[in-house]
Parts: sequence; structure tokens; C-alpha cells
Amino acid sequence: MKVEIINALELWPSYKGGVKELSIFINENINYPKKAFKDSIEGIVYISMDVGTDGSTHNHIVIKGIREDLDNEAIRIAKLIKFEKPAIQNGKPAKVKYTLPVEFKLSDIKGITNCNKRSLKKSPTSGH
Repeated sequence: MKVEIINALELWPSYKGGVKELSIFINENINYPKKAFKDSIEGIVYISMDVGTDGSTHNHIVIKGIREDLDNEAIRIAKLIKFEKPAIQNGKPAKVKYTLPVEFKLSDIKGITNCNKRSLKKSPTSGH
């Protein structure tokens, strides 16, 4: 039996446009849960996931959460992510564990009360 220990990668998985674009993608697609918004809950949910040799993500697990509604939204967002390039080890694509922080910040939802950002974009109504 041959055991190979990988201590370092030549390249980590990369998202099209880099880390800044990944952050923008998350912010544009996040649905701040209404109850969490109402309760003024903020924080960072950390998701562990596998990034496959094709850049797809699998096995999404909350490794540090806030509460169920925010944790579930962070998982939903993580499942939408596909890396443009996979990790590279020994010149070949490699499957790796990746930790994704998903930040929930009330100040990112400027001027919105009692609704999530996406619902206002799709159908603004009075009373929101």
C-alpha cells in the first residue's frame, strides 16, 4: 500500500476573476434570511467543501455556524460556486478541501427593512 502525503499545492482552486469576484458573487446571490434580519443577527458562517478536479464543489458542511437559517443560506450559496480552475498538485488537477467564509452583514443591506434583498429586486411592494 502506497501512502502519499500532500503538504502543499502548486496552485489552489481559482475562481474566475479571483477572490474579489468570488466575494461579489456571494454578495449578489445571498438572501439574508428575514428572521435573521429582523433579529439583527450578523456573523460569518464557515463552510467546508471539496473542490473536485473539474472545479465543482461537493460535500458542503458547516464547520462553524451562527444559527440554522444563516447556516442553510451559506450552504445554498456554497453549492452555487464552481471554480474556473481546480487545485494543481504535481502538475495535475487535484481534489482538495476548501473552507469558504460566508459573511452576513446588515450594513450590506442598505435601506432595506423587514425584507431580504432579493425579494425587493424581484417584486417591490408597499409595506416593505
